Amino acid sequence: MGSESIASWNIVITEIAANVINENDDEYFIIRNITCQDINLEGISIHDAALKTHHLTGILASHTSRTIWYLESRIQLNNTNEALTIRSSTWMAIDEKQYTKTTKWVPILYTPSD
Repeated sequence: MGSESIASWNIVITEIAANVINENDDEYFIIRNITCQDINLEGISIHDAALKTHHLTGILASHTSRTIWYLESRIQLNNTNEALTIRSSTWMAIDEKQYTKTTKWVPILYTPSD
């Protein structure tokens, strides 16, 4: 995408589960395509506050979500003071979610505007 803007991507983080029973294996986050078009994820990455990065691949179909587990991303989510950021290949922030604390076994939900 030549002239990038956040609005042109519309991939959002809709859920983060950090404070779970089995700290690493059960952690996950969910991304969602809130557009009417499929999005090629090549070149798009997601990282945490410590810049631990996971490179996304494949196609995210229109109005669908993808759950990304710790075993895939290797991003270890902190239970407090954490952030997840989706970035384009040019390092432009597409979406970012931050939290200061979590409740045991309760994922943090974000409402996309689709």
